[in-house]
Amino acid sequence: MIIKTVKLKNIIYYALCAVIIVLFVYLLFLVFLGGKMDADKHKKQFVGAEGYTYVLYETKPRKKADDGFFKSVSIKFEDIVSRVLPNTEKHGGKEGDDKVVAETEPKVPEVINEVVLEEQFIPTFQNVRSLTTMQDLIKNIYTIDRAAYVTINDLDIDTLVGMNLKADLHSKQPKVLIFHTHSQETFKDSREGVEDDTIVGIGRTLSEILVNEYNISVVHDKGQYDVVNGRGASYEVMEPYVRKILEKYPSIEVCIDLHRDGVGDDVHLVKEVDGAPCARIMYFNGMTRLNKDGAPEPLTDLQNPYLRDNLALSLQMQLKTNELYPGLARKIYIKPYRYSLHFRPKSLLIEVGANTNTVQEERNTMPLLAKVLHDVLDTE
Repeated sequence: MIIKTVKLKNIIYYALCAVIIVLFVYLLFLVFLGGKMDADKHKKQFVGAEGYTYVLYETKPRKKADDGFFKSVSIKFEDIVSRVLPNTEKHGGKEGDDKVVAETEPKVPEVINEVVLEEQFIPTFQNVRSLTTMQDLIKNIYTIDRAAYVTINDLDIDTLVGMNLKADLHSKQPKVLIFHTHSQETFKDSREGVEDDTIVGIGRTLSEILVNEYNISVVHDKGQYDVVNGRGASYEVMEPYVRKILEKYPSIEVCIDLHRDGVGDDVHLVKEVDGAPCARIMYFNGMTRLNKDGAPEPLTDLQNPYLRDNLALSLQMQLKTNELYPGLARKIYIKPYRYSLHFRPKSLLIEVGANTNTVQEERNTMPLLAKVLHDVLDTE
């Protein structure tokens, strides 16, 4: 009788333990399901052929000191990139030559190693008007490709510095688009196949900082425009996708094409800021005209109605970067083509570091770049 009682107690004990375990697992399932359902409330589905995705980073409704949040939104666009597009001479490539790099990584000519000298003249908003000649501008602000036709009137400092580029960037509707015409760009220690270690991952870092620290809604386009037919046709491939995003979100005022540069193995573009090694920044412009034996040759099929705005924005970004983080910015690079700078007046093409930088150096620069963007563009 005693033995039967002991066995009964053991059965009841194990049964209770099993019930408790089942209830615990069930509660965990409910928590997971509830979180997923809550996330699904914010997810928008778009029907279409197999395409690319972008991430919409939204801010919370504005309160006193709310941080932002971000969410993923899957977008499927018409797969127009599935057909191979030939390279064209209008972007500097040769017909049928898939290896030609046309509108691509700018190379700073005859640079062996960029050393930032603390005693050199660093242009800021306070002193830039002292640069009155083309020689002054080339020495201190610009690197101009020999194929580009640029005059002192194009770079009139008073005009470019005086342009009001401020905008109200605080809205639940997206205000900034970040994309990557060359999505396959990687870094010195990038892990193969890891998106976070590419320029796309760096763009995501910048997006999250703009949302969480500055309450600016962002669309981050992750399209891989340099996969089909390589880099030579990437700007042609990119354009219809970016235009569809801008049509979907007409509230976007700032377009940023984020790249990294390509340099020799002996070049390391790094500047220490607050004890952290940061990849240096280069702002980039395209003039949409060639230098033909000292005379301008307009690229009539590559017009940019926002050229003056582009020049003003890159200069103001350069001056603010110099003011906040002396030595972080390289000279603004000017080439003859249009690139991705014609979508909005506030369009930027930014090269952050290069192939010889580490992923962490790239990430270290993103809070600095976000601060510069905020200070130059935001009305607050």
